[in-house]
Amino acid sequence: MKLKKFAAGVGLAATVLLGASMPASAGVTFFFPETTFEDDNNDWHFDTNGNGKIDIGERLVSVFELTKTANPFGAGSANIAPEELTGIIDAVVVAKIPGFVPGTFLFLFAPNATSPYVDGASGEIARTWLDATPDLDIPGQNCVSLADCVAKGSDGSVYMSGGFTGDNDEIFAFVGTDDPAVVAAAGAGIDMTAATFAFSMIVNNTGMDFGQVACSPNSLVPVAGDCNPFNGGTGDGLADIAGGGSIKGGAGLGNGAFGRSDFDFNVAPIPEPGSLALVGLALAGLGALGRRAKKA
Repeated sequence: MKLKKFAAGVGLAATVLLGASMPASAGVTFFFPETTFEDDNNDWHFDTNGNGKIDIGERLVSVFELTKTANPFGAGSANIAPEELTGIIDAVVVAKIPGFVPGTFLFLFAPNATSPYVDGASGEIARTWLDATPDLDIPGQNCVSLADCVAKGSDGSVYMSGGFTGDNDEIFAFVGTDDPAVVAAAGAGIDMTAATFAFSMIVNNTGMDFGQVACSPNSLVPVAGDCNPFNGGTGDGLADIAGGGSIKGGAGLGNGAFGRSDFDFNVAPIPEPGSLALVGLALAGLGALGRRAKKA
């Protein structure tokens, strides 16, 4: 019986340390020690030179809806509701490198300093808004154009943003075709690119403090370490926001987007003092149970 109590104490401490959660607002739940945000995106390409390809200097814009948060270390997830958390990505291609597979390229992106959607001049690439009156449904495709999607995706209060501020691990890249028409013709469930990103947090209106998360291994870095292999190996493998995913086929989209992307990401919220006190109580209880088990 005492051994069972000891085991129960171990389970309690593990639950507190790895499975605890806290609502930061009415709609967004954070899990400790890391939280995964899961999203659905629509993607647009600004074809500046008119050749139908994705080239250096051109923009990719995504409007996304974050539908739920989850515990990346085990069971546990929470829908983002009744509020709506949406966002916009606006980035410029700064490098286009032929890939190992013919017809594929490695694309590297930087902030768009003249973006009308995010503060690219300050390094932002992605910005999110928390809206008490939900009106965007990316999975259900209820926006009919980029302008309509942007209007519905940016009509709340700025919640959090990420981008480049000078950390050597920062990166936003994908590997895939340079022909948006190929992506647009593919089915919604077909992965057309592999993407990775590591951002610094620029705006934080979440009510939470954050640590850093490991941003490798990822689709470009197969082993843990520097997250940006193009900066001379000077990163430490950590970032405020780290994630990845893919751009999937855009068949059936009727709003001008060429693809659907799924760019999930992780952050590391720091528990508030009350939560830390709960952890301390759990560990103290674990120690007491351990001492009682030894006496037995």
